[in-house]
Amino acid sequence: MKYTIIYFGMDVHKESFTLACCTNEKKEAEYVQRTEANHSKVISYLEAVKSFF
Repeated sequence: MKYTIIYFGMDVHKESFTLACCTNEKKEAEYVQRTEANHSKVISYLEAVKSFF
């Protein structure tokens, strides 16, 4: 089984979160998304990103 390390970043504000991720292969932020400040949105984002790899 091959594993890929995904680095996840958040820019957190009171009203919104900006989410992004990258891997060692790309080294640039991908799948940048701005969402409302809600933990369920972060979980949904992580589940979606997991499906890309």
